Amino acid sequence: MPPRGGDPREPLVRHSDLGALALLAQLPAETVRHDPDVAAIARLAADPPLGGTVSKG
Repeated sequence: MPPRGGDPREPLVRHSDLGALALLAQLPAETVRHDPDVAAIARLAADPPLGGTVSKG
């Protein structure tokens, strides 16, 4: 099974393809940590479903 995530040689997403979404990387973590959507994603990342992926239901 290949490792999850990308690496510098083969990234999952190229930075140039992110467009305006790349701006989110510049927000202070403390600012976004309290956002409900960010908190939900953090909970999923901490405890992924069996198989390690989230399926669309």
